[in-house]
Amino acid sequence: MRVIISGWLLRAVLAAIFLYAGIAKLVDVRTFAADVANYRLLPSPLVAPLAATLPGVEIACGLGLLHPRSVRAAAVLATALLAAFTIAAAQALARDINLDCGCFGSVRAPVTVLTVGRDAALVAAAVAIAALTPSTNEKAPRARGPGG
Repeated sequence: MRVIISGWLLRAVLAAIFLYAGIAKLVDVRTFAADVANYRLLPSPLVAPLAATLPGVEIACGLGLLHPRSVRAAAVLATALLAAFTIAAAQALARDINLDCGCFGSVRAPVTVLTVGRDAALVAAAVAIAALTPSTNEKAPRARGPGG
C-alpha cells in the first residue's frame, strides 16, 4: 500500500511541475522564445516553433501523468523532456553561457549547478514512474483484503 501511495504522490508532484511549467510558459511565449534562443542550441528558425509547442507538450505530459491509462507513456515523455532540459542546462554551464533557465515562464532564475542537479533528480523520478507503472496490458496488483 505504501508503494502505491508513494508512486501516486511522485506522479502527482511531477504532473504539477509539468502543468505549472507549461502554463507559465504559455503566459509569455515571446519571453520563453528568447530564453530558448539564449541556450544557443537551436538554429534561429526552430526557436519560435519550439517555444510555441513545448508548453502544450508539457501540459499534455502533466495531464498524462495523472491519468492511469497514460502514466507510462507520459513518464517516458517526461524522461525524454527532462533529459533534454538537463543536457541543455549542463551545456550552458560548460560553455559559460550566463542565462535564465526559462523553466517556469516569468520566474527568473539563472542556470546553475543546482538547476542541473534538480533536473537530474526529476529524470530519476520520471524513470522510476515509468519503471514501476504496469503497462496498459498488464493488470496492476490488487490490494488484498483481510484473509486474502
